[in-house]
This record gives sequence, C-alpha cells and structure tokens, in this order.
Amino acid sequence: MNSLTIITGLPRSRTAWLSAFFDVEHEPIRSRQAAATIKEYGNQAGIIIDTAAPMFSEMLTSAWPHAKWVYIDRNVGEVRKSLRVIMPAIRRNEDSVIARLVSELTTCRQNHPGLEIAFDRMDDPDVMRQVWEIARPGRLWDSDRFARYCKLHIEAKEFSSKMVAGALTTNPQ
Repeated sequence: MNSLTIITGLPRSRTAWLSAFFDVEHEPIRSRQAAATIKEYGNQAGIIIDTAAPMFSEMLTSAWPHAKWVYIDRNVGEVRKSLRVIMPAIRRNEDSVIARLVSELTTCRQNHPGLEIAFDRMDDPDVMRQVWEIARPGRLWDSDRFARYCKLHIEAKEFSSKMVAGALTTNPQ
C-alpha cells in the first residue's frame, strides 16, 4: 500500500473508538520498536491511529511522504480532566506532560496540514464520513455501522502514566 492515513490527537480523544471503528490496531507505534515494523504495519493496515504520531512525524513522513493527516481537536482542559480520572499519578508531571504533547501536536499540524475535526463532532455522520473517505478511499460509507458504533463506549484496556511518558521518550529506529 502506497498511501497512509494518520489519525492523531491528544490522549483521550477517542482514538480507541476510532481504531475499533476502522478495524485497526490502537496505538501501534508504541508496540513496535523499529521503524521497519511500523512501516510494515502501516503498509498492511493503511491507517495508523496513534496519539504518539506527532512525536514520530518525521519518521512517518519519510516512510509515507504523501500521508494524509487527520487531527482530532479536543480541548486541553477536557484532556487534562480525563487523564486525571484514569491516571491520578499524572498530577505529578501533568503540566510538563501536557505541554510537551500540545507542543508536539502543534508542530505536527504546522508541518503536516490535514483535516481537523472537533472532538465533540465525532458523532456527526457528515464529519465522520469525511474521515472515512480519507482513510478508506473507495470503500462505501456504512451509515448503519457508524450508528451502531456511536452507541459504544470504547477505551484502551491499558493506560498508564508509563505509556504517556514512554511516548515522550521513545524513538523507533
């Protein structure tokens, strides 16, 4: 596969739900240690949905120079509040972690423009149809599937401050 769609945003931006909806692995970058295995995964799946993508944007765009980017835009205050619920320990480094994530995402958006969708519009079939048409070109939009998925609450099974910290310090080779 020559093209790739990268969907990203801050943590707690429904990337697990998007991964289920698009039937791809959630957060595949951290589960692969080398750029070659990320490239193999991306070529097979055609979509990478990962909040760590901005931190690896140069590696991703060197492998897929014509990658299409989709950004989920969620309010930083909402992200902070949601992270505190699932990871109370984040409060120790919260400001630096959030600042680094926002900085990486901002830089990525500047260097790799793409479709930006508001978090609170992800249940809008017109908005998500746009994402579908970018991520799954040539495949018909299934409004019934979308309606079924909108009723589901899907979260990552494992989420820890180590995952967030690891995303900030790990670079695949």
